[in-house]
Amino acid sequence: MVSVSPDVDREGSRVLLSLTDTHPDAGIAPPRDSAGRGLLGSIAAPVKTSAHFAQASVYEGIEILTHPTSELPALASRGTADATTLAKLLLTASDAKTVLSANLGVLRRVTWSERMPLDGIKAIGRATGTTVNDVLTAAMTGALRRYLLGRDSLVEEIRVMVPYNLRGPQEPLPRELGNRFGLVYLTLPVGIADPADRLAEVHRRMNAIKHSREGGLSYAILEAVGLTPHQIEQGLLDVFAQKTSAVLTNVAGPSEPIYFAGTKIAGVVPWVPAAGTIGMGINIFSYNGDVTVGLQVDAGLIPDPDTIIADYEREVETLRKLATRRRKQTPARR
Repeated sequence: MVSVSPDVDREGSRVLLSLTDTHPDAGIAPPRDSAGRGLLGSIAAPVKTSAHFAQASVYEGIEILTHPTSELPALASRGTADATTLAKLLLTASDAKTVLSANLGVLRRVTWSERMPLDGIKAIGRATGTTVNDVLTAAMTGALRRYLLGRDSLVEEIRVMVPYNLRGPQEPLPRELGNRFGLVYLTLPVGIADPADRLAEVHRRMNAIKHSREGGLSYAILEAVGLTPHQIEQGLLDVFAQKTSAVLTNVAGPSEPIYFAGTKIAGVVPWVPAAGTIGMGINIFSYNGDVTVGLQVDAGLIPDPDTIIADYEREVETLRKLATRRRKQTPARR
């Protein structure tokens, strides 16, 4: 078993998995062409990135000035949507106060679920008209509901930060590495008691995120924040962190077995880091037909993370039974 900490948008896991092979007797790959890189290239890279965003902003202004009058409403509408999204990212209130959001300590604890067949999760999604991500997120929402209820801290909803990958899955890793991700807020409906209703609501909210511009705009904000002095940078990052109780990521790993130094990797246990005042990191990782959930928590806030994982596994089983009932109720096609 190999444990990895996928750095938010798959990049950490991609770097680690790039050390593996698809068969046990693979050779050593030739080095990449490093022409044009080095110290000067490293210095120029962030400057180029910042220039790109500045240029994009200027271009938007020129675009509005030069487009025909008939196209102005569409451009204005897009600008209004961006302004609304930006306000949501920056002005959203702090998350509800629960046992998940008190002051952090130093000690961290990690745990993980049993490997579950991915085909079984897909079958639940097909029967309920949802996706794998919806099913697993709804199961974790149910587990967190149980935990909050057991500690007399249940609220209607809690907010999690979801890193949003902005780099295509086939796009090669750049030599300077680094992440290219935005951040979006996902509100988990922990107050909904019925598992079917909870899954349907998670599905609705996930769809809303997919059609929003939050990821791209938050990336631009983070890029700008990275150019500020450390004290200002930390303060601005805390603004994001205070709005959520956890980080939730879903990383699609290799669908076939991979090998490290000729040895087959049996499974992958993921843990996502949590920054600032966030006390919980939840990572869903699929590999070789199975899916595993890794949980990393502040030990002072959550001294018993194994109970959350156990309830997560129970919630998946509940959704599996729900899917079975729905399949039986659906008449077979002739």
